[in-house]
Amino acid sequence: MEKVVIGADVRFTYLGHSGFMMVSPKGKTMLIDPWISGNPMSGMSLEEITSADIILVTHGHGDHVGDSLEIAKTTGAQVIAMPEIIHYLSNRGLTDLVGMNKGGTFTSEGIHITMVHALHSSSIREGNQVIYGGDPAGFVVRFENGFSVYHGGDTDVFMDMKIIGDLYEPHVALLPIGSHYTMGPEGAVNIVFRKEIEKAKDPEETRQRMVEEYRNNFASPFRAAELGYIDQIIFPENTRPRLIQALEMLDNKEESLPARRHGNIPL
Repeated sequence: MEKVVIGADVRFTYLGHSGFMMVSPKGKTMLIDPWISGNPMSGMSLEEITSADIILVTHGHGDHVGDSLEIAKTTGAQVIAMPEIIHYLSNRGLTDLVGMNKGGTFTSEGIHITMVHALHSSSIREGNQVIYGGDPAGFVVRFENGFSVYHGGDTDVFMDMKIIGDLYEPHVALLPIGSHYTMGPEGAVNIVFRKEIEKAKDPEETRQRMVEEYRNNFASPFRAAELGYIDQIIFPENTRPRLIQALEMLDNKEESLPARRHGNIPL
């Protein structure tokens, strides 16, 4: 996948969904919520991740714990997460683990990792069993040269985000806007463009305009289809015919397809 250099020589690779790979100025590779296997938005295979130094897990859902266990076993990466997730991974054979909690900072070779608050839920499902994953969290990472990144996990918007911004002054914020399971564009706009909205002559008009721009650029199904995130858009007026077609096909498990120009070769 394409690597993007943002700011002070920190390389970012988007792994799809909430996952990111970040390479520090001194060459340390950090993964956040590395869900690769089965992720339709990931442009990278698990086999391509041959080295990693640190893995951060924001919370216990399968699309965030993801492939942390497999990657850590393969690369020897250190995993940092809530104590409950650390306990889960320890019982599955990992040893280089760091449990921490909100407000705490862990430093590894000049990289400062602070766990911060998030509003969501956290659990790990194994078959019919649901395992408590502790509290959900976010991370603020300050690299060796002072460049900092805030990853919000699957959080909703909350007032203390202003404190996170004022206290840690992140240069980049990685925030969810999917709605339904996380906050949507309305929440994200109030975080990302808070200062612009406050300084505007008409703050409410500015906020609404930015929400609409966010929706058009990131939350539109047409934009998602253009980027290859979904296969097809079905309009409401076409829903009934498509459902009827699908049910008729299921009646005999057959579908009428155009005739092939060539048959199978003789064997």
